[in-house]
Amino acid sequence: YGIGVNYYALGDRQRAREFLGRSLAIRTVALDSRGRMASLRALATLDAEQGRLEEALAYDREALGLAVAPPAIARIRIQQAAHAAAAGNPREAEALLDEILATDAKRDALVQGEALLQRAMVRRGTGRPQEAIADLTLARSPLHEFGSVMEEFEAELELARALRQEGNARGALGAVDRALAQSDAVRLQSANPELRAELQTPLRPAYDLKLDLLWDRYQLAIEAGHEGEAAALAAAAFATADAARARSFTEVATRSYSPAVRQALAPELRRREELYRELAARRFALDARLERSGSDDPRVRHLVADIAELRRQVDTVNTVIARRTAANGAPVRTRLQGPDVSALLGDTALLSYWLGSESAYGWVVSSREIHWVRLGAPDAIAAQAIAFHHSLTRLIDTPVERRLREGHSLYRAIIEPLESWTAGARNWIVVPDGALDYVAFPALPMRDSPQASFVVLEHDVAVAPAAWMLASGSRAPQRNGGILIVADPVYGRDDPRLGAGKALVPSTATASRRAGVDSEPAYQRLRFSAEEAVAISTQFAPAQVEELIGLDATRDRLLALDWSQYRFIHIATHGVVDAEVPDLSALILGSYGAHGEVADRAVRVADISVKTLNAEVAVLSACETALGTESRSEGLVGLGSTMLARGAHAVVASLWPVPDQMGARLMAEFYRHMLRDSLSPQAALGSAMRSMATGGPSADPALWGAFQVSVASLGGSAAAPRPAPVEFAGHGSGAGLR
Repeated sequence: YGIGVNYYALGDRQRAREFLGRSLAIRTVALDSRGRMASLRALATLDAEQGRLEEALAYDREALGLAVAPPAIARIRIQQAAHAAAAGNPREAEALLDEILATDAKRDALVQGEALLQRAMVRRGTGRPQEAIADLTLARSPLHEFGSVMEEFEAELELARALRQEGNARGALGAVDRALAQSDAVRLQSANPELRAELQTPLRPAYDLKLDLLWDRYQLAIEAGHEGEAAALAAAAFATADAARARSFTEVATRSYSPAVRQALAPELRRREELYRELAARRFALDARLERSGSDDPRVRHLVADIAELRRQVDTVNTVIARRTAANGAPVRTRLQGPDVSALLGDTALLSYWLGSESAYGWVVSSREIHWVRLGAPDAIAAQAIAFHHSLTRLIDTPVERRLREGHSLYRAIIEPLESWTAGARNWIVVPDGALDYVAFPALPMRDSPQASFVVLEHDVAVAPAAWMLASGSRAPQRNGGILIVADPVYGRDDPRLGAGKALVPSTATASRRAGVDSEPAYQRLRFSAEEAVAISTQFAPAQVEELIGLDATRDRLLALDWSQYRFIHIATHGVVDAEVPDLSALILGSYGAHGEVADRAVRVADISVKTLNAEVAVLSACETALGTESRSEGLVGLGSTMLARGAHAVVASLWPVPDQMGARLMAEFYRHMLRDSLSPQAALGSAMRSMATGGPSADPALWGAFQVSVASLGGSAAAPRPAPVEFAGHGSGAGLR
């Protein structure tokens, strides 16, 4: 029960339900009636949130039958009233709350505050904002004194909604600002940044409301011709949206792993590696079993239980590690003042987006001005973004004409409204939101015609997790040092690079890891990654190149290196993405090394998160390395975002599976432009894409548009001639795909 409640507080409804369901099975009426009542209440809340209101009310009734203490009875009845109102019975709900306030609330101040908050929601929902405001005014004191941080947050947010409904926009802004002042307290309910990312989700409605309120005032200023006021409101809205972004990203970036800390945490780090190894094996086994036997298979249920317990243990270990590695000193600044970033933009246009629950917005910031527009329906934009991404991933069974049509439709929705302010800027930095994280902006067709003119033909594009970090003054990138190239690992026993006498018997660790679970997926050799490595290494002096190729391309060899010494990092291997557990997304290195079969071949997000980078560019030339777990306001959390957080100044990663040969060609062009022509990473990638998008079959954006450049600062570096990069070449598990 305790585990379930904590996962609920952290926003993970699926795991909350798993553990609360277990607690209900254990807590029979005879064994623990009071505990069963608590589990029933928690499950009722979950069901109501997910629209299963009849089930929620049934749980309420059973819980009420078990309650004995007056405060417990009162709280269950308040919950029952909330669920009745959600089910379309506001009169019944209000009558129940009136009764509670006339009896139980007189004996318990917190019950009074909770009942008043709930009645205010009912009254606002029935168009009586003044009565709602009166209730909330009375509720604030007991909730502040006795309630939780979330209850205070909800009360201020509800007050903002009521004041807006009444027409008091200024008062509503003040209330929503007070709600957002609680945001750090809400997020700090967990020390674990991975879990804190989930705590940002309940805050989104407050940001949504503030942006809508600012938009109303912005429209009035525009209509009145008050350009200065309108610009100030646009900047305030931009800063509001941006303050919500990349908070947990920053906490990952500022964690300290000094030698002393690493030594002190050695048992926890080893334990975490073991847990992730076991978790990855069981998740693969579960997928394979579901495909063969379906969800009724007893083995499937056993694996689901194992996975839930392993994830709980991982979260516990990660919380210990996070507490010990948290940065000391001044808090990281996440509020953006307009001039901070605008002064650095030069000829760059910054495009920022927000997909809210009801409204979508876009901003364009230049060195001289800021513009703000309201876009179309956020659900429609999200659907267009996913449709475009899906069309790009289906290289074989989706005609190129459909890709161009889907892409141009999205261009009209998100770029065309901003076009008059972006067209003159050669360089774009895009801060996406929600489903826009999946969009390959350079590959968007600007015209709906067979001879599509893509964005990349006119603009060099990079993406950033947040605008505030672009002006945060991060340290200068590595200017010396060499390139580390990791490519063409040995995956199969039939690989000719394995000599006749090579030991092929699984190691003890491998055997124990695989005991009782299905075998791991097989990966094909990526022959073109070897050619890619050669094409890149020849652009550097031999002394500047360090390579892990073939039998040297193993997890242990790579993790033993000090990544901070390299100026560039490029990985060409298979890559896998875990959309549910971000720390399981991994680069798959060799199954065999110089001494035979390896115990673990996956370099996971958790491994990267303890590394320190200072690379000018890190390239993940593998499938879907820009993807990961979608976290609202944090973006896609995975391999690429973690390398950026840990110090890489730019990361090149892919949004869909990359054809092996095409990826090798694109990467060779990318390095040639960056090194020979001294271009920034985004300009070099843009030049490489343009060389492949000029006509014929290769004009299909699915072939050349997968890679994107992510940046953490505006200090756009140009590469000096013949530098020494760090290179990892990566690919997906399908034939011919990275």
